[in-house]
Amino acid sequence: MAKKEKTAKKTVHAGTIPRMRGRNKFLLILFSLLLMALLRTGFLIFLMGMLPSIVVYFFDRSPHRYTFRTIFACNLSGCLPFLGHMLEYGPSDASLHEATSSALTWFLMYGSAAMGGLLIAFTPQIASVMITGLHQTQVARLQRLQNRIEAEWGKEVTQFMARADEH
Repeated sequence: MAKKEKTAKKTVHAGTIPRMRGRNKFLLILFSLLLMALLRTGFLIFLMGMLPSIVVYFFDRSPHRYTFRTIFACNLSGCLPFLGHMLEYGPSDASLHEATSSALTWFLMYGSAAMGGLLIAFTPQIASVMITGLHQTQVARLQRLQNRIEAEWGKEVTQFMARADEH
């Protein structure tokens, strides 16, 4: 008897904590060390600004983590202007104080993550409305075509529709 080869797929169950792969751990540690070297104390602002993404990482149990990826991208876009400012002017206490004391900074960082959440919440409904509209347009076009054929060929063509509906 030949042994069956098992192709085990890793599935994430509702009660388990998702684990990070070795390559992703290595990249995260490398990226964190690089940011610590460049930003010094600004790394803490980055970490606090990316907090919504970190939380979503642990709550998103889907295999491809699309929710995490969307919120991460939006959250990162909200944090990058402040990181760029710190990289441009250096990790001084003045730039650190300027970034942490402004409510606008935190609003933009967390607001961009919230926009990612709104994208996730409303995009399926918007796509549904658009697809429904496209289908209704297609149905209307086919009905116009059917009426034109019926006008050209006469009512005899509709007898085939009745037979098709019966089957």
